[in-house]
Amino acid sequence: MKIYRGSFLRVPKLEGAWAVTLGTFDGVHRGHAAIFARAIEVVRREGLDGSLAITFGRHPRAVLTPNQRPRLLTTLEERIALLRAAGLDRLYVLDFEENLQVLEYDEFVRYVLRDRLGLAHFILGHDVHFGRGRRGTSESVRALAREVGFAFSQVESVEHDSSAISSSRIRDAIEAGDLTGATAMLGHPYLVCGPVEGGRRLGRRLGFPTANLRITHPAKLLPPPGVYAAWARVVGESGFVPAALNLGHAPTFGSGAELRLEVHLLEGSPQLYKKRLLVVFGPRLRDEKSFSSPEELGRQIARDVEAVPPALATSPPGQTPQALGPAFALEGDEDPSE
Repeated sequence: MKIYRGSFLRVPKLEGAWAVTLGTFDGVHRGHAAIFARAIEVVRREGLDGSLAITFGRHPRAVLTPNQRPRLLTTLEERIALLRAAGLDRLYVLDFEENLQVLEYDEFVRYVLRDRLGLAHFILGHDVHFGRGRRGTSESVRALAREVGFAFSQVESVEHDSSAISSSRIRDAIEAGDLTGATAMLGHPYLVCGPVEGGRRLGRRLGFPTANLRITHPAKLLPPPGVYAAWARVVGESGFVPAALNLGHAPTFGSGAELRLEVHLLEGSPQLYKKRLLVVFGPRLRDEKSFSSPEELGRQIARDVEAVPPALATSPPGQTPQALGPAFALEGDEDPSE
């Protein structure tokens, strides 16, 4: 997948006729997947040059209403990797800048999508709003398509438990600790990626060395504190390994209010400091709690580590790393297609 990142004012002209879709795509969930599948099908059916998705570097609500910005299901890096795995041909990550905020939806469609990006068929979800005043909707774009001369398709919502899947609904599930429900709506496991930074080596002293993962975006949504079974992979290397993940405040050591994400790999003990780690959440094993002594904590960690393999073995297929797809690749992984 070829990727453009930057201002819509400097988008290079793309030759050919393209199936185009647009959205924030936070989480890249099953509803989004239905849109991408339609775009790919349109390319095949109509003989177009390829499929193209447009998203934004920052969530629009983080710019327009910063006091009400949503917690993010995916950082930009994670979102790009999931969009790559969806099988699209091109991705345009646009800066959500002032000039874009005040641009009327029809001007954006005419002068950016049609004139610069070869729009032939526009595919949108049922609840998309874009352009000044959020006036770009499926209804208004359908009318514009007839006037300007391009094809238009609206993709209806995908449902889970009789309700439409949405990024906000998935956020609610994760905040409530319902990773099974979140995974069912996402269509892939919940993940986090970040660099490994130095810690106090408390896990090593207990016989269970951990990698301290730094969360790279302050708005990244994390599940409730607790101990989880997980899979982990060093970015740039192949293969996931089982892991025990502790998300919390290390109360036994009086570590304070800072939330920490610590990962113990069950297979091997590679040097992880300053490397980047991709972690896929599996089942939750228990609440975080304070222990009377480090020794008692160490005994509990041993029980947690023992519980990881059977917990992962019974995970639903959609919660395993394989559900990310063979095309899933983060920045730093070898990916000759970008």
